[in-house]
Amino acid sequence: MTHAWPFAERPRVLVEHPDAEAGLELAGALRDAGYAVAVCRGPGGGNRCPLHGLEPCAIVDGADLVVTALEFDGPTGRDVLKGLRLRYPGTPLVVAATAAESIELAEELHGCVVVPVDAEPERIVDVVKEVA
Repeated sequence: MTHAWPFAERPRVLVEHPDAEAGLELAGALRDAGYAVAVCRGPGGGNRCPLHGLEPCAIVDGADLVVTALEFDGPTGRDVLKGLRLRYPGTPLVVAATAAESIELAEELHGCVVVPVDAEPERIVDVVKEVA
């Protein structure tokens, strides 16, 4: 069986970000800090995300930590968040959310570390270091 994650000796972080450029910028900052990083654009743009149906995700299975910046203004991002929380309760989760989303999704975000949606990559790296 091949492992979905190269560099398994390094802490593994999955970045879920709908914006390719921002996701790659965050991934680069995490790699510079010594993490192995995979990037997922999430279920937008016609991509099928297995977490919608609470199915396993091979990339999340191998992650030590997940950073998600998915949009929560509709059911898609919320379904992925629910899938992450229910299927992977032991995997630390850093979530970029607005203040309103933090209040509205308080139950789903319980146990997560929430950062502002406009947090700079360096700030998110600092949070990952604290959580990992």
